[in-house]
Amino acid sequence: MGTSKLLERINNTPISAVEMESYLQAMENDSGEPGFERSVLIARQVFGKDSDKCYSINLRMTALSELLQSESLPGWVAPDTTNGSFQVAANLYLAAGSEPLVEEGKNWRFDTESLLQKAFQIGKTD
Repeated sequence: MGTSKLLERINNTPISAVEMESYLQAMENDSGEPGFERSVLIARQVFGKDSDKCYSINLRMTALSELLQSESLPGWVAPDTTNGSFQVAANLYLAAGSEPLVEEGKNWRFDTESLLQKAFQIGKTD
């Protein structure tokens, strides 16, 4: 499968708010060593044999992680001084579940402005 077909498949497989909350809760409750392999195992626990959902959550979370590491998002993200991680606004996670990824060179990422707009809109409806 070509990269454009896989990207289309991911963008056609949104993660609902309930699914995102289940995944994040499972990640938070997990006591294993953090990392990509662990996130794949947790995705399988949450989504079972739905490989599209497993791909989608992992690629979306990778894109969000890369965004958080590369850009300052005041009001949406704050450093967690207790362990060096980030505290991320829930709306940003929820927006990442359905916001399309875009291709940039060999990487897939979120369009920052579009993602933040979606997160803002989610906050307005809560």
